[in-house]
Amino acid sequence: MFLVSVVRCSASGGNGSAAKRTTLHDLYEKEGQSPWYDNLCRPVTDLLPFIARGVRGVTSNPAIFQKAISTSNAYNDQFRTLVESGKDIESAYWELVVKDIQDACKLFEPIYDQTEAEDGYVSVEVSPRLADDTNGTVEASKYQTVTIPEGAIDMKRRYVGHCNIGTDIKQASFLGQRGEYIACGSDDGRWFIWEKQTGRLMKVLVGDEAVPSVDSVVATSGIDNTIKMWSPIASVPSIVAGGSAGPATANVVEAMESNQQKLSRNRENPLLIIVL
Repeated sequence: MFLVSVVRCSASGGNGSAAKRTTLHDLYEKEGQSPWYDNLCRPVTDLLPFIARGVRGVTSNPAIFQKAISTSNAYNDQFRTLVESGKDIESAYWELVVKDIQDACKLFEPIYDQTEAEDGYVSVEVSPRLADDTNGTVEASKYQTVTIPEGAIDMKRRYVGHCNIGTDIKQASFLGQRGEYIACGSDDGRWFIWEKQTGRLMKVLVGDEAVPSVDSVVATSGIDNTIKMWSPIASVPSIVAGGSAGPATANVVEAMESNQQKLSRNRENPLLIIVL
């Protein structure tokens, strides 16, 4: 997943003309990696310039939608109608989300068809209240797949252990020659590496004093004044793989459990929407 840039949610219409060929096209055609854009707001036609520049999918989550809904008047009429019809806040929220996902899926449909369902996805996270509920997560993802038939919901794999409560967006990157690993920072100062196909945690490293972000170099940076460059030639095996601690976090299970507890406490009331 690559954070391309920040798109401004406009009041109406799109926000740009057709773009020329970019490095994102080369990233897909030469390296086999699909850039995704980590934002979604109305009008979804604001995505068109990004698609033209090589973006092949979109990811979204409650934090993204909270910002979109609270900073734009594009949702007001639909939200007011839903509330007046008797919808509770969370039900109204999901109807707003479903419309945006459906509309975005239509924009990515040509890519989805051209790649025979390999690309062109728009993802949405299930409710944060399900962070510790595996069965509930599975059922919710089934419901959302049925509710949003125009596109595919990217619920193939869940990568757990990290914590994201202090920042709205945590950058994640693909690692490996063919993008076979996923790396992401965590608010506890560590960064995590998972196997993409299985979701298996491969390594946990101390990246920063707090809130590191992972770029595909690999470099990590956070809110302190240092940038750390990482080498793949370390001779010490990861503690996750059964080796000694070395540069990795030794108490992996403890760190993961602590992060999940932080997420659960922070997400007891994840949705805050104000009726205007």
